[in-house]
Amino acid sequence: MSDYSLGSKILHYIALSSPFIGQVCFDVECSFNKNKPEPKKPVFVAGLARAGTTMLMNNLYNTGEFISLTYRNMPFVLMPQVWTKFSTPFTKNKDKEQRAHGDGIMVNFDSAEAFEEVFWRCFDKNSYISRNALSLHEPSDEILDNFKKFVSNVLADGTGKRYLSKNNNNILRFPAIKNSFEDAVIIIPFRDPVQHAISMFKQHKLFSRMQSDDRFSLSYMNWLGHYEFGLGHKPFLFDKTVFSEYQADKIDYWLDYWIHVYSYLKDNFSQSYNFICYEDLCVKPATILTELYNIIEVDKALLQKNDVRHVIKHDEPTMNENSTKKAFKLYESLKSLTFYS
Repeated sequence: MSDYSLGSKILHYIALSSPFIGQVCFDVECSFNKNKPEPKKPVFVAGLARAGTTMLMNNLYNTGEFISLTYRNMPFVLMPQVWTKFSTPFTKNKDKEQRAHGDGIMVNFDSAEAFEEVFWRCFDKNSYISRNALSLHEPSDEILDNFKKFVSNVLADGTGKRYLSKNNNNILRFPAIKNSFEDAVIIIPFRDPVQHAISMFKQHKLFSRMQSDDRFSLSYMNWLGHYEFGLGHKPFLFDKTVFSEYQADKIDYWLDYWIHVYSYLKDNFSQSYNFICYEDLCVKPATILTELYNIIEVDKALLQKNDVRHVIKHDEPTMNENSTKKAFKLYESLKSLTFYS
């Protein structure tokens, strides 16, 4: 993020650092959008980072059936229509380039991205964000009503499309989301636990180095509610149990974290959860995506099977044997819960 100009950094600071400013932007947007469309059959993609959530979001977004926040909505993501009208005269185009993760996913200003968490942070941060962790989130009815307004504001561009969310923090509030949108589809990808742990560990080291050299990048990720990796890492905590004896600078921590999160999801399984295994998707993309499109009611003629990316398999270091066995037992259990099993 060293390519952000001083002016751009100041604008991001103004728009994102203060929950009060975010709430004001939201109120302005709500006043502007008098006729808000009712969200119908929204789709929420969430899992541990590096599970394939971005790939799935892009696959669905590329069907043309959905609308989501994009980089053009930055930094005033809580007033998407107002900011679009204001900024259109200054709109620039940009060729796609690899995102900061260095994982081959290409983005530009029109790429969908996970900016939804800005809403939750601005309206209810004290309920679930603590100094060292993110806790289960049970928003009040008032905040949930505002979230529905936020979704309607995103949909208010007049295209008649459906709302698409990729927000891994929604794991903390799945029941509230389902209660707010009874027809919502929740998609939860998961991945080979050892490969997933290696990937998360690599990203943690990458973002830690990046944020040590560029403090703005740390502030930027915190403002967006992205605490997955780096110096601002905050794990999900579902109770007061300590899930690992290791710290985040050890790869075994990330394997324990995988077990911690996906054990919670398995133990709290709901029929509204649609688990999808990344390795299965890579082997038979057309078959699994066809079933997924049927579930979310998207025409299979729009199938985007070429969007599925085969990740490079990492060399596997020595890890705690008991944790590894436990993780793969859980992995097999999750596979039995997939919608296509």
